[in-house]
Amino acid sequence: MPTVSRTMNDALRSYKRHIVPFARPFAESTSRRAARALGRGGRVLDHGAGTGLVTSLLLRGAPDLQVVALDPNAELLSALNDEGRCERVVGTAAALHRDRPPFDTVVSNLVLPFCPDAASDLAQLRQLTAGGGTLVATTLGAAADVTPFHRFWSATQSLIPQAWEPTCYPHHRFGEVDSFVGEITSGGWTVRSVHAVRAVRRISAPNAWTWLSSVLPVGEGDGYRAMLDHEREAVRAEFLGRWSAEFRWVSAGWTVVATS
Repeated sequence: MPTVSRTMNDALRSYKRHIVPFARPFAESTSRRAARALGRGGRVLDHGAGTGLVTSLLLRGAPDLQVVALDPNAELLSALNDEGRCERVVGTAAALHRDRPPFDTVVSNLVLPFCPDAASDLAQLRQLTAGGGTLVATTLGAAADVTPFHRFWSATQSLIPQAWEPTCYPHHRFGEVDSFVGEITSGGWTVRSVHAVRAVRRISAPNAWTWLSSVLPVGEGDGYRAMLDHEREAVRAEFLGRWSAEFRWVSAGWTVVATS
């Protein structure tokens, strides 16, 4: 048991250190749009809740909400163990029983690009909402619009041209707004509004490398990943050589509001 606990704590610390700061601006956009649809009460499903960033933002602004935090990763959901105002469910949308009271709003922050069949998941989420219920979903923009990723790939491709393509990383699967809107529509939702999200902060190149090498699938499996792992130090030197100073981290994305 102690080993499991340490592993869980390590996973949570890594997620909070590397993922939460990146996801926060998009979570704030998601929760802000959802709050406008909900008012001070209602039932919310946080689809792909992770450590509960969106859930926490929503409950902070409207304590009367009833929130179900859904995520396939039990370790991440354990971050909400002390939050008595939400229910935690391990699994995907298919794990939720249809006899539950319907949700007024579904929120999904930076999750849909990672769903193998996003349109199917969106259709399942629509079945879980009340008539006229609201979906608030956010996705990351195109690879070229996210400065650290773009710089990482540029440094990598200069050394290993065949090793990496932006499409290898699923964050940008719906990087063009038309493709994201189209996927949501395919799930049976009616899109009501689209909002651009832009986050800017400053970061040093060494810190950017540490972040990127922790979240990108570097050195896993075979093929281009194995090549990249073999050349990791060369890529790191190229990255830091190009951008040794602090630079502006720019991320772009989209929040879509739709109704069932």
